Amino acid sequence: MREDYVKIGREIVLRLLERYSDKIREEDFLAVYVSKDHKDLFTILIATILTQNTSDKNALKAFHNLMKKTNGRIDPENILNMDISELEMLVKPAGMYRRRAKTLINVARFFINEKKSIEKMILSRECEKLKEKLLEIEGVGEKTVDVVLLNIMSCPYFPVDTHIMRITRRLGLVDERAGYKEISSFWRSVVDEVYYLKLHLILIHHGRTICRAIKPLCEKCVIKDLCRYREKTS
Repeated sequence: MREDYVKIGREIVLRLLERYSDKIREEDFLAVYVSKDHKDLFTILIATILTQNTSDKNALKAFHNLMKKTNGRIDPENILNMDISELEMLVKPAGMYRRRAKTLINVARFFINEKKSIEKMILSRECEKLKEKLLEIEGVGEKTVDVVLLNIMSCPYFPVDTHIMRITRRLGLVDERAGYKEISSFWRSVVDEVYYLKLHLILIHHGRTICRAIKPLCEKCVIKDLCRYREKTS
């Protein structure tokens, strides 16, 4: 990592923290919102899967449907006891409901089969082993696992969603084709891990409100003078 890029990255972090620290609402981020009331890994993983490729608002509707159906307790048995068509309708507000329902079933079966090993890893805080284990589940990717483990166990992972990927590439501090691991590594190199979750949420908020995919509001951006994207559009 170039030293000057790290220096610029740290300045970006300072400005974003100052600008948005009091603007972040937990209810706008389903995984964070759910983790405040539910401390079990399974429930938070289900909630995070519901956010994949959709808005947190739509994911929250689907999560509430599941909570109502299971009387406030989403566990592997409850998921597997549902008829597949019923599960699909419950998660339909989140979109891609057939594929999403299939993933939830995969997760439920996995947790039943691997219950003891998962519990052991949680108790011993084996972040990397647990991450590798969860990535074995069909339909569950690295970003989803990083979000879950960062929220529930404060594991030192920096999740990268589409907003964070877009912002980081536009800044010009990584290659335009940089992927998940490179972008995650960049942010981990410029901020202490105690700020990973906060910065993750702030970058998403910045991407939703200012550094939008279409018609970004560059003139309102607090880091516009540090961003190379503005040079391309001015």
